[in-house]
Amino acid sequence: MNKEESKAKAEVENAKQNLLEYIKGSGGMSNIREADNKYNDLNRDIVNAIYDGFGSAYLLNVNYGENGDTKEKVAWTEYTGQMVYNFEFAICVPRRNDALECLILEWRNKGSVATLSRISNCVSTCGGQELTWF
Repeated sequence: MNKEESKAKAEVENAKQNLLEYIKGSGGMSNIREADNKYNDLNRDIVNAIYDGFGSAYLLNVNYGENGDTKEKVAWTEYTGQMVYNFEFAICVPRRNDALECLILEWRNKGSVATLSRISNCVSTCGGQELTWF
């Protein structure tokens, strides 16, 4: 890993840590309330950290039905600073990833829970983040 990548990952980890601290300070995930603006804004901070740190970011969904996704096609939305709305996307990664796309299509067509775990691992390995919204 080069110096720039290392710095980028540190920025993303810092944003993730801020979210975790908010969750802990709230008493856990079960205490986060619907439409919690602070929680949702911390998710947006992670998206921004990925974009700022790596110089690019892509948003996508695991399930299909919105944003041009189909059972056969993953819609990769390039993040360029636009507003990311609650529940709009489930994943943010620094760059397109063929392995992640294959796993998502596998999930959409076969529905194996083991595939969800592999998707999570792939997102994490490539420096991305799964997004949950309230």
